[in-house]
Amino acid sequence: MGRRLCVGDIHGMYSKLTDVLDRCNFSSSDTLYCVGDLCDRGNENLKTLNFLMKLNNFHPVIGNHDIWLAQYLSYKMPENTFHAWAYYNGGMNTFVEFLDMADEEKLKIYNWLKNIPYMIKLKDKIIMHTPTPKKIFDRTKEGYNLEEITLANITESGLLQDEIYDDQLWSRKVIACSKYVNEKRKHKKFFETQFNSKSPIVFAGHTPLLNPIYDEDMNICLIDTGGFATIEKNKIDGHITVIDIDTFDYWQNGNAKKQNLLGLK
Repeated sequence: MGRRLCVGDIHGMYSKLTDVLDRCNFSSSDTLYCVGDLCDRGNENLKTLNFLMKLNNFHPVIGNHDIWLAQYLSYKMPENTFHAWAYYNGGMNTFVEFLDMADEEKLKIYNWLKNIPYMIKLKDKIIMHTPTPKKIFDRTKEGYNLEEITLANITESGLLQDEIYDDQLWSRKVIACSKYVNEKRKHKKFFETQFNSKSPIVFAGHTPLLNPIYDEDMNICLIDTGGFATIEKNKIDGHITVIDIDTFDYWQNGNAKKQNLLGLK
């Protein structure tokens, strides 16, 4: 039986992605989950998507950047959203790569993206793009949950106030809760009833950190380590992180050494 691995935000960084998969000896017997944001910011978006779409053992959740791309590919992106996506959130790199693509190819990628769920819930683990406040769950209609909701059925689910994007769904307040980021834990009450030491461990991304962190009080593991960042553009070389969700061993591109988030050898 293979390992259960999870990769952080990829953001179109194909070379870094394949490097870290090589370092963790990823194989067809493993299952690879992903916390979302497959595209934008990087310069190898199409190459990344084509690679991931061919992996039978790849199971992502959808991130806000993936939703933007789905909007663009389906010709449903409002002009003001396009401006925010392309000029302020790294979407221009993706836009340029897709500009001359045939409609049937765009449709193929869109159909793949629209069926990616918002959450993957395993028996003892949860994969999400970002830990989501309880009020999002409360807005769902009876019989729906984030495991079943995709872009294909989101309208009838009642999940979002905005069909495509809702700031609450992509909240970053969990970062302020973590004792490893903010000693005052300003927003602790925001999450304490939903995420605690007795709940399943949540693996998430969305907000780039220098290193992955695991907050055992909230049972949340954050693995977006800024893979899109480069020394040339950002004055820091970020990494894509892959973590074994059972052992907490993790690997990063460019780093030959396996590490463990629990401090175990």
